Amino acid sequence: MEGTLATIMMFAGNFAPRGWQFCNGTLQSIAENPALFSLLGTTYGGDGQTTFALPDLRSRIPVGTGNGGGLSPVDLGEVGGSETVTLNQSQLPAHSHTMSASVGTTSANANGSNNPAGVLASTSAEIYLPLSSSTGTTLAGANVVVGPQGNS
Repeated sequence: MEGTLATIMMFAGNFAPRGWQFCNGTLQSIAENPALFSLLGTTYGGDGQTTFALPDLRSRIPVGTGNGGGLSPVDLGEVGGSETVTLNQSQLPAHSHTMSASVGTTSANANGSNNPAGVLASTSAEIYLPLSSSTGTTLAGANVVVGPQGNS
């Protein structure tokens, strides 16, 4: 595989092709790789006397340098982000979940038992009228089933 020296490319194999190395932050000998050192220097590590480091892209993605509108500037070799982040409630935007239900009809033994399946229990429809105020209503978790909705 040919390429320009210091090029980073995607490769799906579990080995580095001949003449290529993984971007895993390993230290390289300047004496054995003077041309590559002349391009990378100590941007990614090393002492600059006998060693230099390759970029470390494990659990990272390459990002261009500079800055875009409203973004912080990014320098060559800068590392940012983290592999995992735990959010707390104050970091989530305010949102709500809506629910709709309908009264279904079934006979007492539609599925071979006395428990109708797939519909709200069939009794008088008045029990399903909206509450006078549904804001802040808490439903018992054991009685609520949420199914997939939307297109996301």
